[in-house]
Amino acid sequence: MIDLSVTGSIDAMLESVDRLNPQLVSNHLNTLWAEDAETRLKAKFADGPSRRYYTSRSGDSRRSVHAQVTATGAELSVTGPGVRANEFGATIKAKAGNWLTFRLFNPGDTDERTGNWVRVRKVTLKARHAVRDSADEALAALQSHLLEALY
Repeated sequence: MIDLSVTGSIDAMLESVDRLNPQLVSNHLNTLWAEDAETRLKAKFADGPSRRYYTSRSGDSRRSVHAQVTATGAELSVTGPGVRANEFGATIKAKAGNWLTFRLFNPGDTDERTGNWVRVRKVTLKARHAVRDSADEALAALQSHLLEALY
């Protein structure tokens, strides 16, 4: 399971504004961030650089994406198969038989692989950071979220 949390409050910034309820604005801002981050991550799983892997694995990763607002901020969580390995990178080693055997994708392949068969002792996955990138992109859009929360 991967959890990213954004904590903090804009209460201090909004204290000088009498007509606004800082807690309400903070909650609304956290909700907007959570919804944005969740949408971005689901889009990455559907169309991003790891799309083939995530879609060939039945879409469980995309369906396991959840964002929620907590008392102290917002959280973006995903528990799907292989997400941790793709987020942080991993080495997959053969257990039985000492070989991993799989078929490669050829350019133009959709869900059915037509490439060469490969036998290797281990495969190293590079970190792809889909979860972190989605959270960072949603944070970058925080200014527009703040304007939306204020009006």
